[in-house]
Amino acid sequence: MAKKWYISEKYLTDKEVSVRPRLSDLALNPKSDIRFPQVDLANYIQDLIDDGDVVAGDSYENVETVNNITISTGDTNPVVSTTGGIISVSANKKINYLVINGEDATNDAEGNLTINISSPDLSGNTSKETLVVPIVQKIDKSAMAFGDPSPSNPYSIDLDNNPAIKVVGVGTPSAPSISIKLYGLTNIYDKYSIIIIPL
Repeated sequence: MAKKWYISEKYLTDKEVSVRPRLSDLALNPKSDIRFPQVDLANYIQDLIDDGDVVAGDSYENVETVNNITISTGDTNPVVSTTGGIISVSANKKINYLVINGEDATNDAEGNLTINISSPDLSGNTSKETLVVPIVQKIDKSAMAFGDPSPSNPYSIDLDNNPAIKVVGVGTPSAPSISIKLYGLTNIYDKYSIIIIPL
């Protein structure tokens, strides 16, 4: 079902509002082409939006943080799960970015981290022929133990392939997805952020 939108005066809102017709709206003028009061028009448009026949814009962004994983998506209810060095993120709308704040305990027993991402709005990733790999940026936040980032206590930005980043899975036409594995994080970072964009 589409996101619920409500009509209030001259704008759309996602908060429920009370629509009160004015007396002039309820009075039918024989010379007018208007045959229904304003409140009926509002309900009619609301029904169209609810049924998905009217799109109320794609600019909606939902940013949620679950278990130190931040996801930005157009989905109002993304699913994020973490278990044994595997992070799975699923959304019914486009995913704008992911930020994973991790440490040794986030990784599996070998110090690796697997990230599974699925959404029908992923770019490609329906087969090996349509593989689209997002940008994966690593930030070494081990220096957090000594305070905020500063010239004397920098947090290193790591864009190379050390630790190694590999694609270990791809989806199907009916279920687009991509799985990325980072190897040996425990050996290099005490704390880290993994930023994945765009999806």
